[in-house]
Amino acid sequence: MKVKIADSFAAALRELRRAAGNPSYRSLSGSARTQRPPVSLGVATLSDWFNGRCVPSDPQALRFLVETLEARAERRAQGGSYRPRNWQSWERMRQEALAEARANGARGRVVAPAGEEVREPDGQGQPVGHARRWRCPLWLVPWRRCIVVVPVVVGVLAVAAWLAGYLHTPVRTAGVSAPPVATYYRPPEVIAADGKSESAERLPGPNRWFVAHNVKGADACPPHWACFFKNPDFNADPGWMIMVQDLEKTYELTGQYENAVSSWVNNMRVQVAWHPVHDAGGDLFYHMEPGARRARLGAADKTAQSIHTMSNANAWPQGTPP
Repeated sequence: MKVKIADSFAAALRELRRAAGNPSYRSLSGSARTQRPPVSLGVATLSDWFNGRCVPSDPQALRFLVETLEARAERRAQGGSYRPRNWQSWERMRQEALAEARANGARGRVVAPAGEEVREPDGQGQPVGHARRWRCPLWLVPWRRCIVVVPVVVGVLAVAAWLAGYLHTPVRTAGVSAPPVATYYRPPEVIAADGKSESAERLPGPNRWFVAHNVKGADACPPHWACFFKNPDFNADPGWMIMVQDLEKTYELTGQYENAVSSWVNNMRVQVAWHPVHDAGGDLFYHMEPGARRARLGAADKTAQSIHTMSNANAWPQGTPP
């Protein structure tokens, strides 16, 4: 369906462009970008306007285009036949064309008159407007970019939110209060022997556990963590401190940390135990009640080879060697 007012509007734009010396779409778009503030006026948009495929929805962008072309036309005319229109005339014609286009939008889009399409190379060997008649339903003129961008952004945000919830949801078991997310998954902050706050380092292995160096005192163990100190009296002589927190996990002590623990603090709300053999095996183990601490391990000193955390649902029976 031919929309007569839109056709007349596009024809007036083409007449103005011819009077201005037929500047390229690319040069007009570049001039728009250099304005302060910049004007959004792309090559494809200009092609749609001049060929009658779309009616401008942004009056400021149209005003920049008209004033730029009329200034060039006046410089070229020097008594010629082109008679400039005032801005009110252009705006009235734009509003009438837009109203007519929206009234007919449910049945299709503006179709340029046969033989009047003006094409220019877009830099890739294809004419601007080539195979683009589908791209601008008039009732979607202000929103055509949003129709593509918004669903993509919403989808990305939804996936990110799902991943955040999956990765940052603490394991919860009956009767156990899971520690806050901020302390549960991030490297804990500890106070070093020099009084400065430092981030602990993650230890290797499939489970989350950390080690802090040059720490001293039982208070160095953060809330919601169980801590194992290298030296007696909670590192009376500053040394490393291993921290565990996940429920129902086994941690293997190797290298410098194997058979090296001399004191501990349990700030978790479940029992924790260390074993003198790997993989939390054997019949002998030493358990730590919630909130307990031991400055010296006596016969158990420097025997820890693995650590295991429990939940209230399957804690060790009372009376196990302390």
